[in-house]
Amino acid sequence: MHRWAEKLAMITKIADLPHLVPQGIANLSAVIPEIRKLAASESWQKREVAATALVEISKRQPDAVLDRLKQWAHDPDANIRRAASEGLRNVARKCPEALVAVLELLRTDASLYVRKSVQSMSITSPMISIALPGRLDRFD
Repeated sequence: MHRWAEKLAMITKIADLPHLVPQGIANLSAVIPEIRKLAASESWQKREVAATALVEISKRQPDAVLDRLKQWAHDPDANIRRAASEGLRNVARKCPEALVAVLELLRTDASLYVRKSVQSMSITSPMISIALPGRLDRFD
């Protein structure tokens, strides 16, 4: 097994990749391939590591993360689209208006997994419901 494959197999928490957030804050593009690989994983733990990394990076680079996740919201992989929702949690708390287009798209996603992520965000981040009155009441 390739060394990266071995390392990837053992990832279950953000502390397993201590370089990810600092490097992402310095240069998001440099870590996006690694975060994307985690976000697309079949392992829910790896997907959560990806989401956590995006949230932490967005605390210092909200515009860069938002721009990238707007693209991910159109990805064919439901796990990547879910990461677009989950990775925006910090931005949602501080500037929910910036998320209108992304959340409008994802709330009607074909994947229940993605829709539940958006619904969860609207429940745990009340500012989302205020910024999008009446828009997130229904999750088909």
